[in-house]
Amino acid sequence: TTWSSTMFQKKIEVDFKRPKDPVSVRVDRRTLKAALLHVLKNASEASPPAGKIAVEVRENPEGRAEITVTDEGSGVPDEVMEKLFESRVTTKAEGRGMGLLLVHRIMREHQGEVLVENLQPKGTRVRLVFPLRWKDRRGHQD
Repeated sequence: TTWSSTMFQKKIEVDFKRPKDPVSVRVDRRTLKAALLHVLKNASEASPPAGKIAVEVRENPEGRAEITVTDEGSGVPDEVMEKLFESRVTTKAEGRGMGLLLVHRIMREHQGEVLVENLQPKGTRVRLVFPLRWKDRRGHQD
């Protein structure tokens, strides 16, 4: 199933927030879309029926562009959290464990980072954080 059909079947509500003023970042739209879809798929699968997923686009306190996806699932077990970006690490019976590894690689290509944190008492927050300035392959800043 796709993430959207999982969300529909589970009646998951998505709360999308974005700032009044646009947040500017240089990205490859196709690969960033793939990364975001993987994060949303994980969030929808982890969410309980009638749960909520919060998606926020913002400029964080350091002035970096950030996309945050927060779910109301059970969180990531500690033993999995330590190996989250390794290949074939999954908590799903049918998962291949490649989704977050791909997200990590895409964010690295964008000179950014992906941060995953467990929330108490439940839920997971995934933050896609982009660089303040883009450096091209020759080291020139934009």
